[in-house]
This record gives sequence, C-alpha cells and structure tokens, in this order.
Amino acid sequence: MRSRLIAGVTCLALVSSACGIPYRKDTDDLTKVAASDSQARRIIAEFNLTRQEADTLLDGSLLPDIESGSLLDIDQGAYFVAARVAGHTAAARLRLEPPDEVLSPRFAGYPMWFVAVSRDAGGDTQRVVVFERQDSVSPWLMTMAPEISGDTELPAMELDRGDAVVTAPPDSARGVAMSGSEALSNYAAALTGEDAPENDLFVDDDFLRRTREFQRSQRSLPFADFTQSWSAEPASLAMRVAGGGLLVFGTLERADAYSVHPSSYIDWGSNADAKAYLPGRALSAARLDYRHQVLLFVPPRGEGEAQLIGQYGGVVDGSGS
Repeated sequence: MRSRLIAGVTCLALVSSACGIPYRKDTDDLTKVAASDSQARRIIAEFNLTRQEADTLLDGSLLPDIESGSLLDIDQGAYFVAARVAGHTAAARLRLEPPDEVLSPRFAGYPMWFVAVSRDAGGDTQRVVVFERQDSVSPWLMTMAPEISGDTELPAMELDRGDAVVTAPPDSARGVAMSGSEALSNYAAALTGEDAPENDLFVDDDFLRRTREFQRSQRSLPFADFTQSWSAEPASLAMRVAGGGLLVFGTLERADAYSVHPSSYIDWGSNADAKAYLPGRALSAARLDYRHQVLLFVPPRGEGEAQLIGQYGGVVDGSGS
C-alpha cells in the first residue's frame, strides 16, 4: 500500500543598532520547529529531482543522496527487481506532489524530523513521508514513506502553544493502550498467523488478511516446506493525537524461507521478487528477506484496538541453492 507561513518583521536601515520593534520568538526556550510548510515543499521538490533521475536510470546508487534506513533498502530492492523482471518498472517509481499537510515537531537541537502527507503523482495513493536531518550541514533524507489510500485523512495531532506537533517517546505508554515499540512488536506477532493472540489487539486489516492468504498458499505447496517470520525494529518515532492516542512509525522485518523436498525443486513462475534475487530453480533451500514500513494508530487506553493506517515494503535480499 502505498493530511503557515509566519510573517516576520524586517528591520530596515538598521545595520549596527538593534531594531526597536519587538518580535515573536519561536518559543520562550531555545527550540526550533523542524520545517515550515514552505520549507517542506522545497525539500520535497528537491527530493523529486533526484528521484526522477534515479527512477529513469533505475540507478540505486543515487538514492543514498535522498533516502536512508529501511526505506533506502526497500527502494534499492525495487530497482533491483525492476531491472531484472519485465513489467515492474512503474512500481519502482515515485514522484510526490506538494504536501497537503506538514506535521513538524519542535526540537532543541539535531537530529530533527518532520512528517508530510503528499499524493503520489503516479497513482491514486498518498505517502506519509518522514524526512530527517542529522545536523545543520547534512541534507534532509527521507526515512519513512508508508502508503495510505487516496481518501484517508490522518487524525488531528496534539499541538503545543506554537502549533508544533507534540511527540512521544517510542517506549512511553502514558495514556495509551500500548507504547509505540509495543505496538510494533505486537503487530509483527499478529502477522505470524491468524491464531496469534496479538490479533485481538488490532482491527483486522487488508494487510493482515493478504499476509494470511499468502501463508496458507505457500504452506500448501506439495514440494517444499514454507516458514515465514516477522520481527519489529525499535519504533522510529511517535506523535500524540489530539484527544488521546499515538501515531507510530516503524519497520518490520520479514523472512520467507523454503526447504525443498528431496527430488523436487521450486520454479518461481510469476514471483517477481524470487525471479530477480533467485534466478533459476531452487533445488535445496531458498530465503527472501523483506522490510515493511508501517504507520499504526494506538488508541487511548480502554478505547478499542490499535489499527494499521498504512504500509510500504518490499524485498531487500535473497539467497538460495
């Protein structure tokens, strides 16, 4: 799968003396909002320029200039597949429209990050993207980009007195059903199968259903044993929702493993991921590694189940014999 400009007062002709007109500071403390709406638009426009060149050439070596972390792994994997399997080039492309919404927290220093909701110009989905900057001389890099449907709106965020988004420590469960890190671990556990008790913690969603269908189809193969494992990386970041709850970003690791029965083999057929990373037949064993970025809503304590809002993922590696 893939929702303010501040007018300033300019003191003219006063080069060496102080301006006598009072001005409004960002806050009373030495803090800074990560990015304004106009800055976010410029950052996304610059991202699009490099991404368009990389998409045209399917050149993954250009992506580290604009992406990092698991998102870089996923998109380089998409290029790898697109370059080797016909008909998959479009899936590797991305161009973001100017953001419809910018969610920017306040920071006392680096690293900083902000969230933007932008439509994918090549499809009918939106991306909830995270840009991070490690210091004042480093570029803004996109680190998260889960997809949401074109008509999905994020809940209103809790704001501080300066209209900056309020963040939450990923391990904090204050006022919510579970912490961000717990939500990711529990969702990963729910993905292991429909009998997992963690399924009771989440609203049933299309990603869970499609994962279970895939597991059933692969476990019914007559010529190989199939196992799938899921685990969660530590939560990347979390934002507080107005009225209670959290929006949590994080990455899940997935491994699909096949053990081929004696005197049998696997011919990958229409499985593009396997055809790219495991060309030819698998005679003994095979493994495909994936990363999935997810955006989860965690409700206030006692107010229902957590819910997947969006996800974006893909194959990042493979091995076989």
